[in-house]
Amino acid sequence: MLIVIAVQAAAIISSPIAAPPAPPAPPAPPMLVQSSPRIMMTPRTGQPDRRVTLDVTVRSPEGLLWKGPLVVGNRGQSGWTQTKTEPADPTCTGGESYYGGDRDMLSVQLMLASDDPASIAVTARWARPDQASCGGTRTVEIRSKVIVPDRGSATLSGDGGLAIELQRR
Repeated sequence: MLIVIAVQAAAIISSPIAAPPAPPAPPAPPMLVQSSPRIMMTPRTGQPDRRVTLDVTVRSPEGLLWKGPLVVGNRGQSGWTQTKTEPADPTCTGGESYYGGDRDMLSVQLMLASDDPASIAVTARWARPDQASCGGTRTVEIRSKVIVPDRGSATLSGDGGLAIELQRR
């Protein structure tokens, strides 16, 4: 019997041990498709993404208030804002005004309108100290749509002499 056990033990030792099965191959990486920004779709509307650059000039009767480029698209607003606040004039009655000081502010917000590729939605607000009242402020606001053709320009005029020129590149 001893011989049988030795033969069986030798057979077990010489038999190959089965290896575990190989893991499955990892999935192929996703293919990245590069597309032009003009072809990408906006998540909200499913409309093509559009972007244009506008040179913006804002003037008042006193002169240039701001000039610079803004990239405008249909994915949200583009804007520029500047604010300056100073203490009220000490010659005002009581030395302090109810409003706490003089304020100059200019804000320009632009967005491509969805109805026409050349249509730009414009919101502009200009605030300046009211010379007739201590610490008071006079404000002009323009909210409008304007057509600015490719390589063309358009001008909006508001109260108080506020003028906004948009030049499309």
